Amino acid sequence: MASVPTPRGRPGPPSRSLPSNPRLLSLCLLAPCVAVLCVPLYAGASPSLLGVPFFYWYQLAWALISPLLLVVAYAGFNRPRAIGAA
Repeated sequence: MASVPTPRGRPGPPSRSLPSNPRLLSLCLLAPCVAVLCVPLYAGASPSLLGVPFFYWYQLAWALISPLLLVVAYAGFNRPRAIGAA
């Protein structure tokens, strides 16, 4: 793994491989909004999960998935870039 240089020139911790494609990162931001705003996709009671109607557990699933996608997008957009890189 490549290491990220620190301000003093010493190598830092190994960098994690996050997506750097801006379109993919934008999709991480857009997916939760579209998935929850398209109500006809999940406006129903079946299938139920442990007795909970689909309408509720679908929204709960996106409430748990959304922060993960936001963290990926945040880390990808705020990744330090090499000087002179396009």
